[in-house]
Amino acid sequence: MAIKLLTTRKDREIAELRKVVDRLETKISYSLSDPVLAKILRWQHVGKQSPDLDRPYAQLPIVYACIRSRATNIAQVPLAFYPLDGDVQIERHPVIDLFRDVNPTLTGQQLLEGIETSLAINGNAFLVKDDVIRNGLPIFLWLFNPTWVSFAYDKTKQWVGYWLKRGGQGEKQFIEKDRVIHFKYYNPYDELRGLSPMDAARVTFETQWSALNYNQNFFKNDATPPLVITHERQLNPKQKEELKGELIEDRQGVEHAGRAMLLSGGLKAETLAISHVDVQFIEQMKFNREDICMIYKVPETELALYKDIPYSNARSADLVFWKKTLIPEGVAIVGKLNAEFLNPLGIEVRFDFHAIDAINAEILEKVEAAQKLVTMGYPLNMVNERLGLGFEDVAWGDEPMTPMNPLLDLLGVGSNQPAPKPAEEEEEPKPKPPKEEPEKGKAKDAPAMESIPFGKIELTKRWNAILTPLMPVAAKVSSDVRAYFRKVEQRLMKVIAVKDADRKYVIQKRIIEGDLPIEEIRAAFMDDELKAAVEAHLAKAIELGILSIKGSAFMLDDPIAQAILQKKLIKVLEINSRAKESVVEKLREVLLEAMKEGVGEQQRADMIIGALKDEMSNCKSRARTIARTEVNTSFSQGRWESTVSTQPKRVRWISSRDSKVRDSHEYLDGKTTEFNTKFVNGCRYPMDSDGAASEVINCRCTYEPLYFDEEM
Repeated sequence: MAIKLLTTRKDREIAELRKVVDRLETKISYSLSDPVLAKILRWQHVGKQSPDLDRPYAQLPIVYACIRSRATNIAQVPLAFYPLDGDVQIERHPVIDLFRDVNPTLTGQQLLEGIETSLAINGNAFLVKDDVIRNGLPIFLWLFNPTWVSFAYDKTKQWVGYWLKRGGQGEKQFIEKDRVIHFKYYNPYDELRGLSPMDAARVTFETQWSALNYNQNFFKNDATPPLVITHERQLNPKQKEELKGELIEDRQGVEHAGRAMLLSGGLKAETLAISHVDVQFIEQMKFNREDICMIYKVPETELALYKDIPYSNARSADLVFWKKTLIPEGVAIVGKLNAEFLNPLGIEVRFDFHAIDAINAEILEKVEAAQKLVTMGYPLNMVNERLGLGFEDVAWGDEPMTPMNPLLDLLGVGSNQPAPKPAEEEEEPKPKPPKEEPEKGKAKDAPAMESIPFGKIELTKRWNAILTPLMPVAAKVSSDVRAYFRKVEQRLMKVIAVKDADRKYVIQKRIIEGDLPIEEIRAAFMDDELKAAVEAHLAKAIELGILSIKGSAFMLDDPIAQAILQKKLIKVLEINSRAKESVVEKLREVLLEAMKEGVGEQQRADMIIGALKDEMSNCKSRARTIARTEVNTSFSQGRWESTVSTQPKRVRWISSRDSKVRDSHEYLDGKTTEFNTKFVNGCRYPMDSDGAASEVINCRCTYEPLYFDEEM
């Protein structure tokens, strides 16, 4: 007769208890992972592992690893605080101090880790503001275990707040709704409480837990396959029990593994062959692991499981993990903090995801894509904004660039000029007569110009030496003007729309019905704000122009220099006048068209918002072009007034020497004329304030004064 040693008495008792639990779960449709039921049925033997799966985060390694990976990665992303309607980061503020030291037991990094861990385990996270207020802020923020928090209702079944029972025991404490920031995953089965990912993974968790217990029992039973003891005669019940007891005492447990057996009286021992179910054990564990990773959207590479995964795939998985899992999760968390805590204080918090290596690696790929787009003819600033590269705008980036080295301007280094030939290959340029002598704008007193041979390399070097210091100023004024118009657009959106409960803009009813708030729209364009954005850059450009002429006694505080600055400010402020009227006219035109066609309210709202964004984009582009032009002309006029004080003999025109140079300036490149007389295009110097607009706008040429005959 064969006796198969399968379970101990304790194993059978556990199995019976498991059946009772299963019947109870089926009857009440209640998950075993629920804390109430788990507490009732929890295994109470001190020092022994619970046979039931009531705390998957603490009991299943794969669950712990997935949740821990999500939580620690999100917690490492720096938080950046900004004014609600601004892009200048706040460096010091009581809110920043609060999020640095959340409470005596929790730091800001631990707060983010705790919120994400609670969401991943329970589907809910409850952040409670302390009831002690100082300087308009709670002195602490408290993150409580979601199982301690329940919802409080009044007699009419209306939700009025929360009940908190610390440690799940003791007396309940009532907390008002406005003191609690409730993070949750959407739950279609419960209006208030979020849905835990563990509810969706219950069967997978149970299977994984059973597999781990199977593995543990295998080692408890001497880590060998099942053993069968046979005897040639029938054994009575007493003999069977005695034999089983001796075998268990002598062989059960890892410490008895490998012991020899001494059998007598006709007893024989044989090992059962491993069944196909046992063979599938490892595969089943792998399938369970993949399911859990799928539920938590964590790639196996994040769990240090690199088998059969190429490095390139691992890098891609890391980037996808951030873009598809962590960034959306982080955006949802800070969105809740902003909506229910920070925005009413005039502040918003953002995750600085650019500090993450995986995201930075993607930036390098975007830069490569940007280079291809620029060489295809797309303007650099457009590509920079479209791909979200985050670089400062460059001075000439709104026009298509030459395909020589389009990233030099993006990086703010030098100029985008053709690479000069080596010295041994340098050739002196041959005088090139113009195709047609420009008559329009030609000064009557323009003397015959000398076409003096001059090395191409030397011209390029001098152009770079003169204008390179100006490039950061031109780029910065472009960036600041763009930031100004972004603020204007935000103010305009508040004029024509309001935010609904989901923080989305909804067009005001009166505007849809045809009542356009014209004066409020005009008021969104603020001259003082635009002046503050450009004045310092214009003054800097004039100063750089003055300092570019050595030996000059002319200074920025000279009345002439100040007059140049005021004249430039007037021209720049004209941007506001034109922009506000163009926006009003565009919105009026679109609104009348929508009413005439009788389109629905939603389509009408879409048309209005679309028209506003399009027109603001056009205004912003025109304004940046004008601002850069005024910076360039400020530099050139400051340089000219400084030149006047030194009284040179002649002036040499130097173009930017690329494919975008207009014909008249290409013709003038390297040519000279007597000081304070006009070149054939009507300008005394590049970007002359008295020159024709067609010769000045977007000009990138410069000049050098010549004092000695040998320079000519």
